[in-house]
Amino acid sequence: MIILRTCLEYAERLRKIVSRNTLDTECMMFSGGIDTSFILLSYEKPENLMIFTTDLGGRDISYVKKILEKINIREHVIIRISEEEYEDSIDWVLKNFKTIDPVEVSGDIVHYMTIREALKRGCRKIVSGDGGDELFLGYSFLLSKDERFIREWIKKYSEGEARLPTVEVGSRLGVEVVTPLYVEETRSLAREIPLSCLIDPSKRFGKYFMRLYIAERGFPEIAWRTKDPVNTGSGSMYMLRRIVSRFIREMNIEDVYKEIENRMMFKPPTKTHTYLAWKMIRSSVDPPPIYLGEGSCPICRRRLVNRYCPFCGAYVDENKIIHHYTDEEF
Repeated sequence: MIILRTCLEYAERLRKIVSRNTLDTECMMFSGGIDTSFILLSYEKPENLMIFTTDLGGRDISYVKKILEKINIREHVIIRISEEEYEDSIDWVLKNFKTIDPVEVSGDIVHYMTIREALKRGCRKIVSGDGGDELFLGYSFLLSKDERFIREWIKKYSEGEARLPTVEVGSRLGVEVVTPLYVEETRSLAREIPLSCLIDPSKRFGKYFMRLYIAERGFPEIAWRTKDPVNTGSGSMYMLRRIVSRFIREMNIEDVYKEIENRMMFKPPTKTHTYLAWKMIRSSVDPPPIYLGEGSCPICRRRLVNRYCPFCGAYVDENKIIHHYTDEEF
């Protein structure tokens, strides 16, 4: 009981920080995940909110509906698009971010579609849940790490700057993205919270203190949901894979491989990479240059940044083992 009370006290401190940092923002990206649900429950007047959810066939929408059954808001905008419109969105992401990482592209498309729709409806500022995973251990691989690793992780992201994709998309569209979970006050709080309030006793969940607060507010099904990245929770990755399947059926894939190898100087590791590389060529977008020095990506030969390849999405861990998206992951 003492641990529970302590964790809820930290959650209340976070709620007050979020509330202060969202006072003048009445548009919000909402997935029904831990971060955006916590932010919604932190609003003093949710009835003034216009909320945007992109639904491309994932399971996020079911959680969104559960919380909105009990929370009164001004308007809920659900964004659904065709595969043709999705392909147009891919072109925008490729031109603006020059990446063929399937995880990055499918996630950025959700941010792009959501912010674009918000802009059409007059939103010049919009709230997102960015930064919560970095500060409060939202990534599942962190749950098995020892306390020293976790403290170093939190120190890194609370004292440095995390990459916030939604903010980057918003800046390109002329919309300010407000990130109340990643302001100076929350960074300081993250360094203070005990590990027992960040990871639950069974080590199944991060953001434990936030989940406890959501459950306390009457939403246990949301509080104890497993984490879905934005690309799978929204269904974006599934739509991308359907498009790739059609592409593979309709195209002479050997000719596509040859064209990519001639133009980009590498063979894509998956069918999804192949499709995105082909789209990049068709969109007349130049890929990042080949890098042959130390820190060259072993898959695409572009430059690694902190052992990660921004172009193809490969990651080389401390044991020099290569990790990358595969078509079988989703």
